[in-house]
Amino acid sequence: MRAESDSPRVFVMRMVIGGKKNVLPEGIASGTLIIGWAKVPELMTLEPHAARRALLEQTYGRAPSTAGTHANEIHRFLNEMNVGDLVLVAAKDSGKYHAAEVIGDAAYHEEFRTSDTAYRRPARWLNHGRPYSRSAATPAIRQALKQRGMTCRRLDEPYSVVKSLLGA
Repeated sequence: MRAESDSPRVFVMRMVIGGKKNVLPEGIASGTLIIGWAKVPELMTLEPHAARRALLEQTYGRAPSTAGTHANEIHRFLNEMNVGDLVLVAAKDSGKYHAAEVIGDAAYHEEFRTSDTAYRRPARWLNHGRPYSRSAATPAIRQALKQRGMTCRRLDEPYSVVKSLLGA
């Protein structure tokens, strides 16, 4: 967890499960950020990185390097995001994106396991859940939102810059 004196950070996500199932509308409607990986509830507490990577390799048949990348991204969503952080989410329309402020801790919800959406984090969607135009974003934000196959990455764009772009 971040110390109180540390400033909030910015993360980028794609809320697409299995590369195909867009869960962004569900997330906006339920006030949550959502990731997949529901077959492995133990990711909430599993340490170290090598154990998370091995579990993803076994359960999802991922190559070690791919499983390692995913293990890091899942860890960011579950353990590094904090209340007050901003999250930018790529929209289905490539010219748009959504933004949310984290308002709670990540949790595994067993009732969503079959839909592969069990990992959730409470969020307040900015702009009333309506998308922002990527054309008004910085080049770093536009580039980060283009990345495919990502669960959650940290954006090295200053929080104050992103917050001002969002009018939040």
